[in-house]
Amino acid sequence: MNREHPFRYAILLLPLGAVLLLLLLGGAGKSRYTIKFGTVAPPDTPWAIQLNEIKERVERESKGKIRFKLYLGGQLGGEIEMVQQVRRGRIQGGGFSTGAIADIVPELSILELPYLFRDEAEADRILDEIAFEPLSEKLAEKGFYLAYWGENGWRSFGTKTRPIRKPEDLSGMKMRVQENPVHIEMYKALGATGIPLPVVEVIGALQTGLVDGFDNTPLFSVASEWIYKVKYYTLTRHIYQPAAIIFNKRF
Repeated sequence: MNREHPFRYAILLLPLGAVLLLLLLGGAGKSRYTIKFGTVAPPDTPWAIQLNEIKERVERESKGKIRFKLYLGGQLGGEIEMVQQVRRGRIQGGGFSTGAIADIVPELSILELPYLFRDEAEADRILDEIAFEPLSEKLAEKGFYLAYWGENGWRSFGTKTRPIRKPEDLSGMKMRVQENPVHIEMYKALGATGIPLPVVEVIGALQTGLVDGFDNTPLFSVASEWIYKVKYYTLTRHIYQPAAIIFNKRF
């Protein structure tokens, strides 16, 4: 698989339709099901396109027995808010960054460490062969079922006033930070102020000057239009961020 572009998350969603059909149509149970699936993935991205294809497939092949309601672009709130909704059973599942799920399952924060992985191949091996089983158990303890890993990708810095060529360039900056202790401490160590904000509030914060920049992947930065609110985008690739497809364990 070509790993030079950030489409792996979409490619990994391909089995989801088949999994849902097997789970829901293979047993007796209810005659009708509604699956509410949330994500902050913006519309018109590879992630959203693939999810819409899965929605169509599930509804078509179930002959109306399953209704797949897809909520894109943070329609149901920020990532952490939606993870909590999955846990409480208000929605059945979602696709989220591991940094967001770590709000409830803190062990996932280890995957957010800067420069933890050398490349995508190493990340794949560790996630699939080493981390999947123990972290699945941790997720299950909190009421989640881990279907499989996805990918957000390599995070880099977008800034309004200067490019980030060396660590010292972040000193004194106010940066939007994901609501995760590892990300907050990273900015603190670099002399910047990390301001935790959900995805849906970032554009407003950039426009008003509440923050001077952010870090996220190139695809997400373009799709969310954050990149159009900054002057510089520096490919630091300082964090490789996995994502995960999770469901409420009782579902």
